[in-house]
Amino acid sequence: MNSNFTLAIVSDLHCHPSNAHYGSNTFLTTDLLRSNKGKHPVESLLHLIDQESINVDVTICPGDFSNKADLQGLISGWNYVLEISQKLKSSQTIATIGNHDVPSRNESVVDVFETVKGIGRDFPIQDKTKLASFWENGYCIIEDENVEILVINSVRYHGNKAELDRGRMTSSQLEELKNKLSPKQDKIKIALCHHHPIQHERFDLGSHDLMILGNELIEILEQNKYDILIHGHKHDPWLRYSAGQGTLPVFSSGSFSATEQILFSDRRNTFHLVEIFKEKGFRAKGVIKTYEYYQGKGWQKSNGIQSLPYLTGFGASDTVENISAQFLKFTTANKMTKWEDVINEIEEIKFLSFPQLEQLSTFLKEKNISLIPDFPAMPNVILNNNL
Repeated sequence: MNSNFTLAIVSDLHCHPSNAHYGSNTFLTTDLLRSNKGKHPVESLLHLIDQESINVDVTICPGDFSNKADLQGLISGWNYVLEISQKLKSSQTIATIGNHDVPSRNESVVDVFETVKGIGRDFPIQDKTKLASFWENGYCIIEDENVEILVINSVRYHGNKAELDRGRMTSSQLEELKNKLSPKQDKIKIALCHHHPIQHERFDLGSHDLMILGNELIEILEQNKYDILIHGHKHDPWLRYSAGQGTLPVFSSGSFSATEQILFSDRRNTFHLVEIFKEKGFRAKGVIKTYEYYQGKGWQKSNGIQSLPYLTGFGASDTVENISAQFLKFTTANKMTKWEDVINEIEEIKFLSFPQLEQLSTFLKEKNISLIPDFPAMPNVILNNNL
């Protein structure tokens, strides 16, 4: 493959002071002491980064640094992210804003974007020209010779009361994107926004906050050969393919430190590392590593029960049926085979999504072959029960 790119995703911190009048909605408050790193999501993550020697090219943030537009939460939330990004040795931090970052429900506020424009420290985008486009046009395109990142401000119209509960793209924005984007497959292409452009209703999460014209956005991204779209907002980590041509992975990144979703959907807090591989002229492939936060214990590799599995792939270029046949052929002669040996032999397996891995597991069970442990955990060995 010609190029690869690594990124970290920190989404939906919902940071606020511990004495907020509406109660606590996050594990990450602005005045949280760091003496017990297991009870501090950022301090615990910094420890994990050191422990596993993690570094990435870029840190990505899909918005909602604050909770209910708390100004101190916004400032502290961004500073927390910058601290994480620095520890990861990121070349830059690229973010968008969420509905909790702007005081759109406060009728006394004339300009709901005044605070987010004023906190400084390169929020949410370092390049001043790109930042101007982000505010004025509702999007900007950040690129170099290998990577193109489309950053969308899906709360651009939250100054209008009718728009408060949802994201939006407009027809004029979409027309501009049609003219600016290219279908060339010479770069890794990533889209970033806060609101979900395709419906996300599971766990009774509701349908009212879907991005307006989200399907049209997806179509444009598919036509221009984008490799993945990353969004926040729903606090439910989920990777699936778009409903249009079905070629675009849409990744809901969940929440880094909010607590409400633990009560209503039993979803844990998540932090993600993504490695994307690109061969020019082809769609990219990638692997997502997911860590879960346990209050009192800190960050651990996900077990796949209350979020995503630790390893999730996207962009596999071969079918599950073909991969299953290769898998069977490779393991048929031995009673026991190491999982890592299979991955080394059949690299495409690591790019299968979780539903595709489940299909693989079902096929193997029908052939009397067991994965130990089975998905959603990552297997260590494969047992051929026919021998």
